[in-house]
Amino acid sequence: MQKARRTARELALNLMYQVDAGGLRIDEAVETMREQVDAAPEVLDYAEKLARGAHREKRQLDKIIRRLSPNWAPARQPVVDRNVLRLAIYEMSIPDAPPTPVVINEAVELAKKYSTEDSGKFVNGVLGAYVRELASQS
Repeated sequence: MQKARRTARELALNLMYQVDAGGLRIDEAVETMREQVDAAPEVLDYAEKLARGAHREKRQLDKIIRRLSPNWAPARQPVVDRNVLRLAIYEMSIPDAPPTPVVINEAVELAKKYSTEDSGKFVNGVLGAYVRELASQS
């Protein structure tokens, strides 16, 4: 199950990247993924769920990211970093979300794999601040 979720997160990041950097509509990106990616239906469904949710909530997610990284507003961040953050924060908010440490670890690994050398640390710092903020509110 964990490998399936990891694959779904990579696909969701790819979808978000296509929309953010490539200018595709989310529907086009999802349709293309479903036509071209050979993966189990539950993997494709989870990727679509994450990407559509993060895309739908993008403004709210960007407000959170902006608050937690005031010197690096989402528009100044590498495309991969901001979309990894959007996806991770969104995923932590969904019902039956995987454990928070798993989501954070996967986000850090995606950032390391697909972005800059410092991206893993940056993503970890922002998500750590987000978790601390949530804990202080409860």
